Amino acid sequence: MKILIPQLCWGEWNWTMKKEQKSEIKILEKSLAKTLRMVTSQYNYKIVANCIYKGLGEFFTHAVFFVRVVDGDFKLVVRHYIKTYDEDNLFWTIFKMPDNIKQRESLRANGIHIWERKKIRSLEN
Repeated sequence: MKILIPQLCWGEWNWTMKKEQKSEIKILEKSLAKTLRMVTSQYNYKIVANCIYKGLGEFFTHAVFFVRVVDGDFKLVVRHYIKTYDEDNLFWTIFKMPDNIKQRESLRANGIHIWERKKIRSLEN
């Protein structure tokens, strides 16, 4: 019998952060957002919250960024996604929300869904 267990790909999360670490994370994320706002405009990317995005022909690309404490150190986590507009439109159609297809692109980037892949390991008895 095989049991599939999701496994984090980037180390162990530390959910019991100290108050100082939480404060430092807020400062780091604020500084990161300010820097990204300056840099992304040069490459015609747009930014909403902690997400940068851009349409590239029939593809839509977006990246979500945040700072976390991993194994006792501060780490920048960036999750980058590329999807086709057809794939995204199919999602809205299946879930009976076709009006979202015509909404602003920031909804595609920072909206209701993200299809995320996870590393899986297999255990055998």
